[in-house]
Amino acid sequence: MFRTRVPARRLLAGGTTGVLLAVSVLHLAAAATGDPGRNSAAMVSAALGVAGLVTVGRLIAVRCFESRLAIVLIGGATLLGVWLTHTIGAPGSAPVSWSARDALLTVLAAGLAASWPATAAARTGDACRR
Repeated sequence: MFRTRVPARRLLAGGTTGVLLAVSVLHLAAAATGDPGRNSAAMVSAALGVAGLVTVGRLIAVRCFESRLAIVLIGGATLLGVWLTHTIGAPGSAPVSWSARDALLTVLAAGLAASWPATAAARTGDACRR
């Protein structure tokens, strides 16, 4: 029987992919409840959700610098969007109260924004040069 050990940093990178997928699904669910054509917060949420899904696919296929950078940018944009929506409000609307979804999104997005070291250790060597 062969045993292989998966390094902890590789597991963190896989966890980062799962967290990004969860954040993307939460963004798309939030966009589905709003009207992206008229509500700017719903439009930004839909764009972040689609960008997150594309990044998940790119991360699984290549694990390149661009996908790692996109993870951090999506996490930062999510944090900024949630914070602005709850403090000063989205353009054309008043600030909204916090919900469980917003708290979960904040925690997950903070993890994404801080995930750079974990994803750097798990990248594949020559995959970015294709």
